[in-house]
Amino acid sequence: MKKVFITTASFLLFTFYFLLFAISANAQSLSLAISPPLLEVMIQPGKSITQVYKLSNPGEIDLAMTSKILPFSPQGEKGEITLDNRPNNTLTNQYLTWFSFQNANLALGDKFLLKAGGEQEVVLKLKVPGNAPEDDYYATLLFETLPSPFSDQSGAQAQAKIGTNLLLTVSRDGQPPRKAEIIEFKVPKIIDSFDRPHFLLRLKNTGRSFLKPMGIITVTGWFEQKYILELLPENILVDSLRQIQCQSEDNPQPCRINSKFLLGRYQVKAEFGLDQLSEDYLAEATFFALPIKLILGLVITAAIFWIVRFKLVIDKSLF
Repeated sequence: MKKVFITTASFLLFTFYFLLFAISANAQSLSLAISPPLLEVMIQPGKSITQVYKLSNPGEIDLAMTSKILPFSPQGEKGEITLDNRPNNTLTNQYLTWFSFQNANLALGDKFLLKAGGEQEVVLKLKVPGNAPEDDYYATLLFETLPSPFSDQSGAQAQAKIGTNLLLTVSRDGQPPRKAEIIEFKVPKIIDSFDRPHFLLRLKNTGRSFLKPMGIITVTGWFEQKYILELLPENILVDSLRQIQCQSEDNPQPCRINSKFLLGRYQVKAEFGLDQLSEDYLAEATFFALPIKLILGLVITAAIFWIVRFKLVIDKSLF
C-alpha cells in the first residue's frame, strides 16, 4: 500500500512539473528585431550591390527560422502594404531572382537557428540584369519562425514574422520620371475659434518611381499672423494615393495649427516639391474662424437671464 502511494504521488508530482514547464514554455514570448527596416535603392541595369542586415532574437527561447523574398503592393492611403504570397514564377515576379544571400553558410530560404539573445548577420546581394526594364520594384525580405519539433503539431502554436522592405528603382541615367497629382486639399470652410483646424492633403504618384513630397503648409491670418507646418517626407509608391502628414521634432502628426484661439479669415497654402524643397506643386484654400461657441454661450446665458427676469416681473404683478 505504501509503495502504491509513493508511486502515485511521484506520478502526480511529475505530471505537475511537466504541466508547469509546458505552461511556462508557452508563456515565453517570441520577439524579433531587424535592422535596417527599409532599404531604398536606385541602380543601373547590369549593376549589383550588397546590404548587411542584422536579425536579433531578444526573446527567451531559441527559434528555428527561415527566409523568403516576397513582392508587395501598396494598399490604402496611410502607407499600408500587401504581401503577395502567390508562387513567384510569373513574369511579373521574375525580379525576385535578383536577390540572394552572400553568407558562407546560409542561403536564401535555408533553415537556421537563432538563439535566445543572439543575432544573425545576413548579407543580401542584389544583382540587376543588363536587360532589366527601367521601373520600380517592391519586395519584402521576410524572416519567420518554423514550428518547433517539441510542440504539438495539431494544436495552435505561436509564430513570429518580421520583414524589411526593399524599394528598388532601376534607372539608366539616375533620373526616373517623377510626377504627382494633388487629388484633394481639404480645408474646413468655417471653424470655431477654439478649434484646431485639420488640413487633409491627398497625393497620387503618377510617375514611374516612388517619391517623397517635401515642403510646407503656410497659414496666414488677417493680422499677418503666420503658422508653418512642415510636411512629413513619406514615400508614395507608384500608382498609389497617400494622405500626407506633418511633422514636429521628427514625429508624425496630423496637419493642424497649434493655436488656442483663431479669429477671422485665414489663407492656407501648401507648397512642395518631389524629393526636394521647392514650389513645383501648389494648392490654396481659405477658412473663417468665428467664436461660435462663445457667441452661442452668451446667447443662451442672455436667454436664461431674460426668462428669469420676465418670470420675476410676472410674479410681482400677480401680487
